[in-house]
Amino acid sequence: MNYWTQPAMKERLDIRDQTKAAENILSKVAKFYGLTTDDILGKCRERRFVKARFISIYFIKQKTEFTLVTIGKIFNRDHASIIHALNTIKTVRELHYETDMLEDLKKLSNII
Repeated sequence: MNYWTQPAMKERLDIRDQTKAAENILSKVAKFYGLTTDDILGKCRERRFVKARFISIYFIKQKTEFTLVTIGKIFNRDHASIIHALNTIKTVRELHYETDMLEDLKKLSNII
């Protein structure tokens, strides 16, 4: 290992750690809502799936350094969908209009 390869190896480890963190977040959110990770990553647009998906996206964005495009690849969506999810969570937090989602965010932030 020389000077040039050492930073690259460190970045790979960081990416592995972040990937594990993202998987951990997905599994904890899925368990919290009584779903599977496939349910969260799927295409279904039922409220319970979308809520879990948006909250997962929010925590992955907060806990990792992944770009919107990378998070979109995890969820099989484009970056605009990820922006929409993050904006939805931001609006809910600022306006306090979905109290059930706010409570879930608080509970999950303690778990994750």
